[in-house]
Amino acid sequence: RESRVVKKEIGRILKKWGRLDLVVNCVGLYTPKRIDKISVEEWKENIEATLHGAFFLSRAVLPQMRRQKSGSLVFVGEATAGKLKTSPMAVPYKIAKNGLITLVHSLNQIESAHGINIKLISPGYMPNSIVPPPKGTPQKMKTSFYQVWKKLCRFTSLPLLD
Repeated sequence: RESRVVKKEIGRILKKWGRLDLVVNCVGLYTPKRIDKISVEEWKENIEATLHGAFFLSRAVLPQMRRQKSGSLVFVGEATAGKLKTSPMAVPYKIAKNGLITLVHSLNQIESAHGINIKLISPGYMPNSIVPPPKGTPQKMKTSFYQVWKKLCRFTSLPLLD
């Protein structure tokens, strides 16, 4: 959630590997409370971890990807993101995940000219989800880790499935 920390860690990766081919941002702080029960601090933590963190990561990795004229930056969204459908639970999480859609579209419009692929994948409910899928959730909304991994593999020519 802090720009300098993200930049420092990306610097460590670049020092070791020299380039960035695929960066995945899979962050989302989920506070399972109703909107009328969530504290101001919890609200800020949710928005900062998910949305500010994505912004800071993109600022840290895109200069290197531009120099390389290649790279993929993939953000992990949420199953209902973009549908503006929610419940009174976990509202800041949903707001932040919907904000990722705007961030990704904006970055992709700018960075595609530099050979950089920026995408958002929105898996369904994962086996380790804090909240189980609502009753009657279609099977296509339930996702395995392997399905997410296969989606990520589309964004790089590296042998990720070995």
